Amino acid sequence: MNEFKGTLYMNDKQAQTYGPMLYDLSEKHKGLTPELLLKEARKKRSPLHSWFEWDDTEAAEHYRLIQARRMIRSVEVVANTHDINVRALQQVRYGDDEVKFQTIQTIASDEELRSQVIEKARREYEAWRKRWIIYQELEPLFAATEEALLKL
Repeated sequence: MNEFKGTLYMNDKQAQTYGPMLYDLSEKHKGLTPELLLKEARKKRSPLHSWFEWDDTEAAEHYRLIQARRMIRSVEVVANTHDINVRALQQVRYGDDEVKFQTIQTIASDEELRSQVIEKARREYEAWRKRWIIYQELEPLFAATEEALLKL
């Protein structure tokens, strides 16, 4: 049996509980979709049920926050120096509990915020690398990226 680990939204204990269920549903139905998972979780006796918010008022507010974040993340700006589009607003932290989105100009002009965004990019690269490391064809890309990161 596979060992399941939590990530961003789920701790290891939850992953060990839900992971086998998700895996079994995927095997049983020849693939897993969000609709199928939700259908299974609607059953009050299902262990998956407790993962979801069933109070419609709270769920609606939570979904609106997701929509707001999606809107903020959806706007891009042309970065003239590279002739590419990048997110116009980036998420940054202020202290331990305050998170805001700032313009790329604000981040570029603030050493602490810029450092924070660069560190986030490193973590995202590492997560991406771990996700795809089993594909040997990507090894040259990993090596080149890691060599470039050493120069930062």
